[in-house]
Amino acid sequence: MNNSYFKLVLFFFISILLLSPIMIIIINGLSSISSAQNLYTSRYILGSSKIVLLVSIFILIISVPLAWFNTMTDYPGRKIIQILSILPLGVPAYISAYTYAELLEPGGYLKYFFISYDGISIRNSFFGSLILSFALFPYVYVLTRIAIINFSARYIEAAKTMGKSSYECFIKICIPMAIPGIAAGLALALMETLNDYGVADFFGLQTLTVGVFHNISIINDIPSAYLLSLVILLIMVFLYVFEVKMRGDKKFHNSSYEHIQWSRYQLGFSKTVFVLLFVSIPIIFGYLIPLLFTLFLLIQNFYQINFDNYFSSFDKLTNFRG
Repeated sequence: MNNSYFKLVLFFFISILLLSPIMIIIINGLSSISSAQNLYTSRYILGSSKIVLLVSIFILIISVPLAWFNTMTDYPGRKIIQILSILPLGVPAYISAYTYAELLEPGGYLKYFFISYDGISIRNSFFGSLILSFALFPYVYVLTRIAIINFSARYIEAAKTMGKSSYECFIKICIPMAIPGIAAGLALALMETLNDYGVADFFGLQTLTVGVFHNISIINDIPSAYLLSLVILLIMVFLYVFEVKMRGDKKFHNSSYEHIQWSRYQLGFSKTVFVLLFVSIPIIFGYLIPLLFTLFLLIQNFYQINFDNYFSSFDKLTNFRG
């Protein structure tokens, strides 16, 4: 009994500790509604809303067909593509933003290879959302693929025996039954989008996170910062409720899916080429180009790196542990 009481008290204090930042934001945000002086609050909300909408569209276009192709079709290199499709999640979005700005904008690196290339400006909501989508689509891709395997595989096999085409199976069976995975992944991706600061600040976009930082560090308008933080928190709650409602009573675990055997669609030459192009685009733009450009900058500026700081820090850490 005493042990249970101790666990209850410990759980209570840990919960209070974890919830204290949220409670502070709610209390100060509500009290700041009348005292906030920021005239750009609506602009920050509109900017974040635009990016969230564009990211939602881009991610759904990329990840849902990608999950279908990697799960239900057979093409050369499929197993490698399945692994590579997760790797863009390891590339910070602001690294990709810097990469494409250095490559595509006027005076960028492409100018050295293509003399007639004048460059384009990518510092806008469209390109910012596209870069975020290439970095965050694995959230939806992974959960959608799990949902297809758990829920759709046996029904797709049944539909095949009834003569249904791959397009009909994808539209009428795969997407409806994968909605829990799509909703969960999209909610996670949009939460990351709302919390993004690097891409928005680098591209000069007016988002809620940029507004919070601007109000705190530049104009010292703390009430407006709390108000914007409260808006972010409310949107997070909305995304959570959206995910729960879309999931309903469905669960991601199916104890019998391990024993499901399904036949993948065999593609002709033209369809194989199309699928290979489609599945390669998010990997190339979300992972390979930022990785190769970062390695290029590392090699180009390797001589400027002062390794003495690294070695001295390593020696201090070794001596401290010893």
